[in-house]
Amino acid sequence: MDRQSWLKPEPIECQDSAELLSNLDPSSTLWKPFEYGRWAFRGQADASWDLIPRAIRPNERLSFQDSELRAPLDQHRQIQAEWSLLTDFIELADEIGFQLPGDLTDVRFPWKRYETQLYGDQPWPPTNLLELAAIAQHHGVPTRLLDFTFNPLVAAYFAVAQPTKSDHLAVWAVDIDFIRTAWASFDRGIRVVQVSRGSNPFLHAQSGLFIYDAENNSNSIRQRILDHDIDSLAHIEQASMDQLAHSPRVRCLTVATHHRKLLLEQLAARRVTRAHIQPTLDNVVDQLWSGLSARASTNQEGHKNGDQQIANKLAPAEAEISHNREKS
Repeated sequence: MDRQSWLKPEPIECQDSAELLSNLDPSSTLWKPFEYGRWAFRGQADASWDLIPRAIRPNERLSFQDSELRAPLDQHRQIQAEWSLLTDFIELADEIGFQLPGDLTDVRFPWKRYETQLYGDQPWPPTNLLELAAIAQHHGVPTRLLDFTFNPLVAAYFAVAQPTKSDHLAVWAVDIDFIRTAWASFDRGIRVVQVSRGSNPFLHAQSGLFIYDAENNSNSIRQRILDHDIDSLAHIEQASMDQLAHSPRVRCLTVATHHRKLLLEQLAARRVTRAHIQPTLDNVVDQLWSGLSARASTNQEGHKNGDQQIANKLAPAEAEISHNREKS
């Protein structure tokens, strides 16, 4: 694997898809003692990608209207651009009749004129827009929130969902308990955002949550977590401090991408497919077709293997016949 200078901690390199799934199992010693909700997972198709929110990735488009407006921008223009993306999404979704969470008052007013005064000196996104930003992020709008899941198999699925040219894929794990304890103030540092799943079947199926940096325009969520100095945390009790000191904070599990197809099949056997984690009737039908295609491919491979086995068994007899003919 092409190791990047920033790639810390050292990745846990799995030899095959079976080892990756074994390491992701709650019974693995990597998560001992396992507690649901302590670890959040994220799958990425390329192990060389850092944990950087989409809105601040280099060259990411930040406008539905202006194709030239791209990240990174200075902090003031960055917030303006993200605010415009968010409100464009909210206004059209609301117009069409989608039910959106929270109070849309800020969006219904002529926000363009007042955006700087409203949010220039506050953490971004502000608390009253977090649910809306999370829903927008989940559906493809660039924000500084990063999608995670409490289900490691869902993370593995997203790592292999699309073909990639990378050598290795990765499943990242972040210690949520560490984040919540180390950054006790909700308006500073790394935040964990969970939104209501009741009206969003995708979030419900994926056990989704979001992580972002509310304190500054830092690029790497991974680096912010690893660099956090816990010795300066005066509000932490000794027992919690000991727990923080022993936390690995972040883990990265990788496997070569040539295991992708088999990993998809193994996840499907565990009922982790696009139809299960993005439940629409279209995806149900697509999954049925893809399952048929996979079975046909397996049968074809089986026929090839069977033919080869027959050929191997016949080879000695054919050699004997050929030898006898030569003698005669």
